[in-house]
Amino acid sequence: MPIYSPFMKAKRIKLIFIFLAISSVSFSQTEWDSWNKSYKERSISILINYETLYADSVENGLIKGEYYLRMDKYRFGAIFTGEKREIDNNTLLSMKRVYKTFGNPDYLSTFDNIKA
Repeated sequence: MPIYSPFMKAKRIKLIFIFLAISSVSFSQTEWDSWNKSYKERSISILINYETLYADSVENGLIKGEYYLRMDKYRFGAIFTGEKREIDNNTLLSMKRVYKTFGNPDYLSTFDNIKA
């Protein structure tokens, strides 16, 4: 018959509490919690500044190539005002080419619904 010391009993209780703490955290997460962890919030002003610097570098010959792909995941706050703007057809075709190469082909038809 095994001999249990107070130390072993305290260790078992500690393990039970650790298990319960981990379980409660993992079960309490919502889909938005995982979204927020995957898509870190960024300042849209800073992102636009990076894109402008990149475009200027390409235009000035500091970077060669016409295509640039950002694979980062991020989110930012926005307010929909109800206004729409047209997209240049060349821009739309470029978006579609990049998405065809790197995106989910099941959703490629989404671009067909965009009016240029």
